[in-house]
Amino acid sequence: MVWRILPHATCCRATDKLFLLDLRQDRYFCVPEKLAATMLAWLECGFSCAPPKAVNLLLERSRTLRTGDPEATNALREHIAIPEHIDELARARAATSASGLATGAIASRAVAISVTGYRKRQIAGFPLD
Repeated sequence: MVWRILPHATCCRATDKLFLLDLRQDRYFCVPEKLAATMLAWLECGFSCAPPKAVNLLLERSRTLRTGDPEATNALREHIAIPEHIDELARARAATSASGLATGAIASRAVAISVTGYRKRQIAGFPLD
């Protein structure tokens, strides 16, 4: 499942982790474990509603949400089927791609990153897991 939470940012669930992809900053990051349950509950609730304060704080501190941006939304969802053999697929694409990751669907990119490993970097105010 992929959620477009802002015009320039999406969130997806892969390997039991939540990943945010911020196209404006050309970066992605794993949602800190302490906030994952809160964010997932908001994303999966059955109706459109404002994000919890903790989610807004994460988006602001990561500079994903800035002054003038619309409010983040949980209403825009897209179901994406992820192949069972994603481990092999991700490794094969990484091995053949000049950039290290093949371009493609946002969910595929996040899954490939989560499977092949990601670099942890602290977001202001949120400790590394």
